[in-house]
Amino acid sequence: MSADLDLDLEPLVAAAHERYRAVRPRSLELFERARAVMPGGSTRSVLDIAPFPFRIERASGSRIVDVDGFEYIDFLGDYSAGLLGHDPGPVAAAVNAALQRGWSFGATHVDEIRLAELVCQ
Repeated sequence: MSADLDLDLEPLVAAAHERYRAVRPRSLELFERARAVMPGGSTRSVLDIAPFPFRIERASGSRIVDVDGFEYIDFLGDYSAGLLGHDPGPVAAAVNAALQRGWSFGATHVDEIRLAELVCQ
């Protein structure tokens, strides 16, 4: 093995973490708030990113923007739940139409039958 490949990565990783911290002050602030009320500062261990995760402010289509203004292309698609993007028009229209009929009925309704039929199919 070449001596060129025998690197001590710890200082490089520490420097990368410091650069990350320096440009994400709002994400760090929110991480500290989150750690006070959630174990590890998030709701899922898959989101545990060293030194801390960035926090999303908004999303549209395949793009997400964090609270510090960095824009990313979302190649994960919310782990498949967001395959249509973050704001697909037809889905938004269907949700809006459903909400226009009422948010919570507290009684039986037609949509619960439709959903059950689809699940059974």
